[in-house]
Amino acid sequence: MLLGTISGCGKKESKETIKVSEDNPITTECENYFANANHISVSVVKRTETNDLDGNSSMTYEKYVTSDINLKDETDSTFDSTEALASGELIEDKIKELSFKEVFGFDYKGKSADGIFNGLMESNGMDTNLKDVTFDDETYDANGRKLYVLNGESSVLKSLLKDTKYDELKSSKVYYQTMKTEAGVEIPENETAEVEYRIGDVTYKKTVYIEITIYSGEEE
Repeated sequence: MLLGTISGCGKKESKETIKVSEDNPITTECENYFANANHISVSVVKRTETNDLDGNSSMTYEKYVTSDINLKDETDSTFDSTEALASGELIEDKIKELSFKEVFGFDYKGKSADGIFNGLMESNGMDTNLKDVTFDDETYDANGRKLYVLNGESSVLKSLLKDTKYDELKSSKVYYQTMKTEAGVEIPENETAEVEYRIGDVTYKKTVYIEITIYSGEEE
């Protein structure tokens, strides 16, 4: 499976229009777009947000890693900003430039954009079939965003809740958002695993976010 994002935002369509892609949003055109990409960037973010009844909130980052990759030349610029965001604000001199393999746990060389995404999915426990989804009508009606909630179990959700004793589990899901490129190809934009739970008066939201931005593909 594959997933990605490209700059821009499509217009809201009618429900009748999107029925075509509800059951299978990942089309052959979408797969070809990723297969022919030659310049991409990727990012993986893991974070925890807390909120209490008094309106106090905080955000901590367990991982914030990015890479800009030229797939033709097999060159990259890869950074780990996790420590730089430890205080809640970005401290630029704490950003570390490392190898892609050090940051993401596998080598991108010889892989296409969807191959790289597969590696990101596997290394972050997002192991559910991306074609087995349910379209999120409520979100689409509210703001026009096309979200697809994955139906199968995913180990990333178990890892986010590991060793956590909560009073209430508010939500737990893995989903991705799609959009149309300027060439009219609908592609997944990002994938998110999210759990939200309450311990006493404090609500916790843990998120793993994966994104691939395609800067050049077959249709451009």
